[in-house]
Amino acid sequence: MRTPARSIRMSRVEKAASQRMKACFSTEARFERLRRATGRCHYPTNTLKSGSSSMHIRRRTIAWALAICGSALFPDSAWAASTATNLSVTATVVSSCAVNSTSTLAFGAISAGTFPVNSTGSVTFTCSGGTAWFVTATLSSNASGSQPRMVSSGQYLSYNIYSDGGRTVAFPTALGTLGSGNTGGTGTGGQQTVTVYGQVPSQPLPPAATYTDTLTLTVNW
Repeated sequence: MRTPARSIRMSRVEKAASQRMKACFSTEARFERLRRATGRCHYPTNTLKSGSSSMHIRRRTIAWALAICGSALFPDSAWAASTATNLSVTATVVSSCAVNSTSTLAFGAISAGTFPVNSTGSVTFTCSGGTAWFVTATLSSNASGSQPRMVSSGQYLSYNIYSDGGRTVAFPTALGTLGSGNTGGTGTGGQQTVTVYGQVPSQPLPPAATYTDTLTLTVNW
C-alpha cells in the first residue's frame, strides 16, 4: 500500500522536530539542568517517551517543548537589556557597654586562726571597640562607712575589696579617669573581665552562720 504524501511529510516534520529536540537536550538530565539554569524550561517528560501511541499528542508536545526551550535558549528582546543602580547600606555603631556576667566573691568556710582569707570575684562585659571604660563598686547598706560588711541576723563580718592581686589598691567606689587604672580599659568589641580581689581580714569571729552581702559593680563609659 502506498503511504499518503501527507503522512510522509508529517513523518519528516516529526523527524526534523525530534532532531531539533536532541540538539536542544539529548537527555532528560541535560534538560533538567537547563531548566534549573534558566527557570523557564518546564515540560511533561512522560509525554515525550518514545513509542507513544498518540501522534497528535507527540506533535503538540514536541512543538510546545521546542517553543519553551527555544525561548529559554534564545530570549526575546525583553531579556537582552538591563540596567543597574546602587543601593546604599549604612549603620552607626555607638559607644556602648553591656554586662555579660558576674562571678561570686565566695570566701567559703572561715574558722578561727585562718585569717586573712582571700578570694576573687569578677564582672565580664563587652564594650564597642575603642570605647574607654571604668568599673566602680557601690557598697551595700550593710557597710559601715567605707568598710564593706556581710551580715547574718544582725551580726557582721567585715571584708575588703581590691583592684590588684597584691591586695594593696582599694577597688574604686568613685568614678576615676576612663580607661585608666586597674579597673579601667578600652573596649575591644569582645568580652573583657575585671577581677575583684577580696579579703576577710583578722577580726573577732561572729557567731557561726552564713554571712552575705551584695556589691553593685558599674561599668562606666
